[in-house]
Amino acid sequence: MIDATVAAANEHSLKTALSDVARAHGFERFAYLNLHTAKSFAVSTYQKEWQSLYFSRSYMAIDPVVTAAKRLRRAFRWSVDVERRRADNSIKEFYDAAAEFGIRSGLSIPIWTGFGQFAILTLASARHLEMLMPRGTELQSGCAAPAKQKRSQEGR
Repeated sequence: MIDATVAAANEHSLKTALSDVARAHGFERFAYLNLHTAKSFAVSTYQKEWQSLYFSRSYMAIDPVVTAAKRLRRAFRWSVDVERRRADNSIKEFYDAAAEFGIRSGLSIPIWTGFGQFAILTLASARHLEMLMPRGTELQSGCAAPAKQKRSQEGR
């Protein structure tokens, strides 16, 4: 996955590479959100309507996935269906809106980019989490599998 993002020369190639990574791991969509103090940007295969709603309503300020990524500092899985049960009303509204756009579960990977800057890669699906990643699934082995496969094909 890291090789794919490093090799991306522009936004289009980054989008293509991350789309391939998402599909290879059973997810329909991805979002890469780079949260820099001066300027944030996103590359995503989420629907344009959801992206517009997300930024116009400043959802990045309350998005529980972004909050958890900053706090946990490791890859984690999440599910709207599970998290919604313990959320307050504003977060429930956020989860309901996300689910309407087919964002129901996912795997999120925080990326600390230096100088206190932060990005997050989320692989997302409209399917229930247990259908994608049964409990006990090793997160890092799934992300490392393509690199291991490439090395074995190269004879390493």
